[in-house]
Amino acid sequence: MPVGNSALLDEQDQPSAMSRTNGVEPADSGGARHSPASFFRSRWRGQVPLGRLFWQDMLIYGTAINALAALVALLLFAWDAPTALGVVVYFAPLPYNLFLFAAVWKAAATAKEPWSSAARISALLWLIVATMV
Repeated sequence: MPVGNSALLDEQDQPSAMSRTNGVEPADSGGARHSPASFFRSRWRGQVPLGRLFWQDMLIYGTAINALAALVALLLFAWDAPTALGVVVYFAPLPYNLFLFAAVWKAAATAKEPWSSAARISALLWLIVATMV
């Protein structure tokens, strides 16, 4: 067998990423894709479905992060920690909140109505509540 064909056979003998996952293309496979940068990049580029971004990332995880920050801030105030520290802890999730809001807003641009408008309005209300409460 010629040398050039051996490389082709080697590629054919190895299962592709799609065949290893029963025909489903893996959304987040590979070591580099699990980095924090890839998390933000995929959401910013619209590679994550709006439903997942809205329900899971924003409403579940985002709300949990905000609730935890608020709880820690309240504990700091109760323990007579410096006021500035409590304020910083309380507002620490704000950049993440703004990112999630912008990512949902961008993803909603490609969604069908009325889900697109509902997601945008809900994201705005969530941002206000998450920041103020």
